[in-house]
Amino acid sequence: RHFVFQGHALPKFLFHHPVRWYRKAAYQGWDAAHFNLGHAYANGRGIPKDYALAHMYYNFSISHGSREDQERRAKARDDVAQKLTPQQLADA
Repeated sequence: RHFVFQGHALPKFLFHHPVRWYRKAAYQGWDAAHFNLGHAYANGRGIPKDYALAHMYYNFSISHGSREDQERRAKARDDVAQKLTPQQLADA
């Protein structure tokens, strides 16, 4: 069985560990993977919640994509920033 992701048919087994694949894609510069990692850390999807790392990955994702993508990513980053202490925000 396959899933369609951004127009590509991918085997079902890839979705058992999406964070691992997001990291690999992020290391290769895929901005959507940075956003997906931020979302995973912000919501504890497959990994423990970590708002500082979510903020960092959202920041990486903002510099690419369409204007609408950048605005959506900035909003997600700003929402996470409200959950951080000033020191955590400075470190992120």
